[in-house]
Amino acid sequence: MAIVLLVAATVFSDALGAVVGVPVLVPILNTLAAFPFMVVALRRGDLKAAIARMIVWALAMGACATLWSYVRPAQTDALFIRGASYRTEMFTWVLPGHGAESTPLLFIPQQLGHAALLCLLADIVLKAALAPWWQRMLLHIVGW
Repeated sequence: MAIVLLVAATVFSDALGAVVGVPVLVPILNTLAAFPFMVVALRRGDLKAAIARMIVWALAMGACATLWSYVRPAQTDALFIRGASYRTEMFTWVLPGHGAESTPLLFIPQQLGHAALLCLLADIVLKAALAPWWQRMLLHIVGW
């Protein structure tokens, strides 16, 4: 039942993002749709369910983005950050086989940059989220 609700929440978050029309909000809305499902599983101590839910969530987001791109390509350009440029880049690569994905010297540095940015953002968010808990734990250990 949770999986069905998770998929429905993901679809709703994409639809809400389309109605609102602010591309930066789409990833935030997608995260807000899935986060409670993961937290509930983790609080129960069910790591496998949490991981399964996040995999289903990723698949649901991929399916939603693909369907939006197929059904409403012009709206998809405005729905996602860099939507139009990404679509153009992909068609340039898929149809004739030219593009960054065909050239490792272009593709690998781009992917390493994206991975570094993701790690930096994750570090910032985790530190902000865990700092109060970590501080309380350290103070408890030293007896304050």
